[in-house]
Amino acid sequence: FGTLGRPYKLLGELHFFPYNSESQIFLKNLNVKVGRNEKNIDDMLIEEFRPESNLIKFKNIDSRELACSLSKNKLF
Repeated sequence: FGTLGRPYKLLGELHFFPYNSESQIFLKNLNVKVGRNEKNIDDMLIEEFRPESNLIKFKNIDSRELACSLSKNKLF
């Protein structure tokens, strides 16, 4: 789907950079795979996605520190 960027503010949201910026992606309540590569991935649930600002929030990621650990990972 795309790549995760830096955390946004303090509540665990991340900037999201889709591979195809022209596509209209609906990511809310979607289970995705997150990781640095295909061999090192975790299943995660997207709690909220704001397409107008490309911000993404995962379930159980509720702090800037946790969001920072996901930065630069890919969504599969």
